[in-house]
Amino acid sequence: GKIDDESLPTPEWGGNDELGSTQFHNASEKLLSELWSEVLGGSGFGADDDFFTHGGTSLKSGILAGNIRDCFGVQIEVADIFQYPTLRTQVAAIDRLGHQLQPLTDVGPEESVLATMQQRQIWLLERLNPASRAYNAQVLIRLRGGVDAEALRRALDAVVARHEILRTSFVREQGRLMMVVTEARADLRVVDVGSEGELRVSVARELKHRFDISSPPLIRWVLFRRSEDESSLLQVEHHLVHDGRSFGILMRDMAAAYRAAVDGVSAELLPPMYCQFRVFALWQQHWLATSAAADQLAYWTSRLSDVSDLRLPAVGYRPISAGGAGEKIRRRLKTDVLS
Repeated sequence: GKIDDESLPTPEWGGNDELGSTQFHNASEKLLSELWSEVLGGSGFGADDDFFTHGGTSLKSGILAGNIRDCFGVQIEVADIFQYPTLRTQVAAIDRLGHQLQPLTDVGPEESVLATMQQRQIWLLERLNPASRAYNAQVLIRLRGGVDAEALRRALDAVVARHEILRTSFVREQGRLMMVVTEARADLRVVDVGSEGELRVSVARELKHRFDISSPPLIRWVLFRRSEDESSLLQVEHHLVHDGRSFGILMRDMAAAYRAAVDGVSAELLPPMYCQFRVFALWQQHWLATSAAADQLAYWTSRLSDVSDLRLPAVGYRPISAGGAGEKIRRRLKTDVLS
């Protein structure tokens, strides 16, 4: 089942100061505590605090592992975060398990690059069900106050120029999915609507649109204006160029670029990019050729060798092919069930 997050009380994160757990034994523990604060929010995390007790999840574990990679220069897996949940044991894992990263390499945006494993999986699933729009992600952002449509257009152009993945074309070369960086402008339309009902109908119509993955940008925006002070911005993007982690980065850059456009200053004032997505794709190709990747593959092949289909009781008949229909059902769970 799903937990109704909106009904839960606001948690109070932070270290256990009463036990004196914020006394660090070395600089690494202090630095890792700061990384925890970035991922979890709050402050005061100590050496004996548990990452998951303070709100850690599998997604946040992945973010933390990436931050550890950037700050410590070593590769820690998400599984290590689960196995060593306290700050002290994570520092020990960094010292013991972490291995030096392979240097990032680049071939330049003019060269095509093999898509990542995750992107190729999405491509395969879409080819198996070409009528599905399951990999179109969308969000409707409610805006209050006047919106300068031309400033918004300039801001989105700046964001698309900043992030190569947003103007990347996906093409098939010798049976492989390749990424090709192109020149593209932001796809923004402005539509006037008269009521909430008209807005819903218009949004539903927009969501029926399918992307041609060979024709970027694979993200588009529609600004629905109800009045001078009330607007809604619809953003639709293909999962090939977007995920849950990148959503926050995209929102941050869109907000900063819009403020710059309204103030008449250059959006180039945004912090420089650490690397573009194609650089990560190249890194992944190189990593897949290492012994660490071979060990991971051998481990999971062995663990999953005798796994059978999971058959759960269901009401009605399971269709031969997935249709994508469904609904959200909320249920409040008792504390004893969650514990």
